[in-house]
Order: sequence, then C-alpha cells, then structure tokens
Amino acid sequence: MRKTPLLFLILSFFLTINVHSAYAADIYCITKPKANFREKPSKESQIVMTLVHSVYYPVLIEKKKGKWMLAKDFEGDGGWIIASSIENIPCVVVSDWANVRSKAGTSGKLRWKAEKGEAFKVIGSAPNWIEVEDYVGNNGWIYKPLLWGKK
Repeated sequence: MRKTPLLFLILSFFLTINVHSAYAADIYCITKPKANFREKPSKESQIVMTLVHSVYYPVLIEKKKGKWMLAKDFEGDGGWIIASSIENIPCVVVSDWANVRSKAGTSGKLRWKAEKGEAFKVIGSAPNWIEVEDYVGNNGWIYKPLLWGKK
C-alpha cells in the first residue's frame, strides 16, 4: 500500500515538469509588422534586435514574465518581446532558401524562390509539404525540411 502514494508523487512530479516544458518550449508567431526584442522584460530596457516585416515570424518561447516573453528565432537570436506582439498560431520561416510551388510535390509549378528568413503562416499540409501564405496573401507549398517553426 505504501508504493501507491510514492508512485503518485513521482508521476505528479513528471507531469508538472512536462506541462512547464511544453509551455516554455512552444513556438509562437509574431503578428506585428515590426517587433522589438529587449534585453530585459521592460519597455525602458535596451532594444537588442528589431525585426521588420515580421508578420508570421516564428519564435521559440523560453520563459514568461508578466506581459513579456523571452523568445529566440531559428538562429538563436532574440530577447524579451511583449506578449501582445505574438500569437500561438502555426507559422514557419525558411531556414536557408526554398522553392514555393503551386501544389505539394516537385511537380508543382514554381511560383517563387523564398529566401532565408522569409516567414509564413501555415494554412495546410501534405506528407513532407507545408502550404504557406505570406503577409500579403501570396501562397504556395514548400518542402517541410526546409522550414523551421510550428508546422
């Protein structure tokens, strides 16, 4: 009978860790056209990085403090960003360069070449392919391994 409370205690410990880790390691999407990352969680703190044309840009959330979130991008750069600038929606960024095609697969017509750092909202998926849309409404399909973010 003594093993049951101990087992419950151990399971509770691991569930608590996993819930916290899931939040702390979640990817959010910047929803503002310009995003400032700060050294500390305060508007008075020094800006360490600014992203322009940052709509749909994914960031990995590491910590939350009040209305601020500590975030890093796909290259490990970042800082504190105000929570009102981000949402928990699927978005991706091109990690090198990628062809954007009219349909999933290499048989899809090439629409354009996306450059490293180009960000998209995820609107669909197929095996190994992600359907994306940029901030002005252009859409297409990109091979999944070429993307970083919440797929």
